[in-house]
Amino acid sequence: QAIEIAIIIGSSKEGGSSKENSLILQCAIIRGFMQLLFSYSLAHNLRELIISFALSKLTMNENPIQFILTMNLVITSMYTGDSAPNPNANTDKTYVYLTNVEKAKLFLAKLKSGTT
Repeated sequence: QAIEIAIIIGSSKEGGSSKENSLILQCAIIRGFMQLLFSYSLAHNLRELIISFALSKLTMNENPIQFILTMNLVITSMYTGDSAPNPNANTDKTYVYLTNVEKAKLFLAKLKSGTT
C-alpha cells in the first residue's frame, strides 16, 4: 500500500505548497524506489508498478533534474531483477547481455514513440 500511495503522490501535479517542494518530494520518491529495487525485496507486481510509474514520469518530464532521476530509475529497474544475483550460478554471460540489450531496445522504442 505504501508504494501505491507514493506513486499517487509522485504522479500528482501539486505534491506540495510550491513547485520546489513538489520537485523535492518527487525526487525523494524516485530515490526511495531505486533503493527498494536495489534491495531485491519487492514482489513482481510491485516492481511492475514502479516501472510503469517511471515510464509515465519519463514521457511527461519538464525538469531536467527530474528527468535524469527518472531515467536512472528506469535503468535501475532494467538491470535489477526479482531476486538477487547468485554469484555461484553458472549463467551464460551472453544471455544476460542479450536480455539487457533487448530491454534497452524496448525502452528506447517506447521513449521515441512517447507511449508507456
